[in-house]
Amino acid sequence: MKARHEKTGKERAMIMALPVLLVTSFSVLGCVTTPPASRIIYEDGNRFMRLEVNARSRRGEHHHPVAIPEKLLAGVLGTLSAHPRTSFTEPARFGYKIRPVSSAPFPAFSEPDIMFLASHLSQALAKATPLEEVVFYIQHRQNHRVLLMTSGAFFVQNDRLHLLVANFRHPTIGQVEMTEAKAHPLAVLAQHQYDIVPDDGGKKIPSHGWKALVTAFPQHIILSYQIDHSSHRVSKDEVKPSISSSPSSLSSSIPDKLRELESMRRERLISNKEYHRLRALLLKSYERTLPKAQK
Repeated sequence: MKARHEKTGKERAMIMALPVLLVTSFSVLGCVTTPPASRIIYEDGNRFMRLEVNARSRRGEHHHPVAIPEKLLAGVLGTLSAHPRTSFTEPARFGYKIRPVSSAPFPAFSEPDIMFLASHLSQALAKATPLEEVVFYIQHRQNHRVLLMTSGAFFVQNDRLHLLVANFRHPTIGQVEMTEAKAHPLAVLAQHQYDIVPDDGGKKIPSHGWKALVTAFPQHIILSYQIDHSSHRVSKDEVKPSISSSPSSLSSSIPDKLRELESMRRERLISNKEYHRLRALLLKSYERTLPKAQK
């Protein structure tokens, strides 16, 4: 009888300890969360651009690698404007969150930012695999206390450049938000204060319906890169100088691409199945560049 009571007491103690164990387990798991593996294109103290694999890119819809000239990308980015949202246009009364105070639209990216983005984005898209996206982070100092952060991602699908803007000129005075934005550039830190609007050469994807009332999503803009600096229109042949359409460029880049794929498989960024599928596509593209006598 005494043994039975002791057993019951132990069972009761285990049941009472179970919630504590569960909370501790989730806390430990949360602490070991790490940013996704990435390949750095450029990085300094105030900005970076890198390639990352995420759930969206794993669907295999991205058309990378692709060669888009830096000058063309600069023209595309120059067509974007930022429109302050009405609810944020009046002077704020909450410390450093006093941006913006004007309802007038302005260019989304300054000339130095466009030069930085276009130059490194052109390199990144030429190196990206179909399983990667180009993520970026830029910070500017508003004053001696406040930093303004912009972060997001680029990818190409169906001859269109997609831009995701998670944070645009988001003000912060602490290291916590800055660290979060650098580790996860697509994490939205607050409701958007600006709408990023393309000109007639692009379109903006509507928000996620009722879900947007609960949480903020990155703004999704699709940009046509069939434009130039003056007329905003060029021919499709001029716009799409993809790597697959340039035999000499493709044949010289195949060894590098194969090495990149092998490295990604070793680091478990892609599965064996994805590795063999992408390797077969690269080799098939290479075969098309060979003279008929060599095939």
